[in-house]
Amino acid sequence: MADPDDENFETTLDDGAPRAETEGMVRAAQTDDFDEGVRAFVERRSPGFEGH
Repeated sequence: MADPDDENFETTLDDGAPRAETEGMVRAAQTDDFDEGVRAFVERRSPGFEGH
């Protein structure tokens, strides 16, 4: 676990990390595997991911 007292722990909103995380989440939500995961969850079955 990260130590908040470590000088390298500090993260600010100006460093771009939140934006990069948001962009990654948006890209992931646009994949066929994301759609399959949601469908499988709603249908209460195991997903058949293909790596897309």
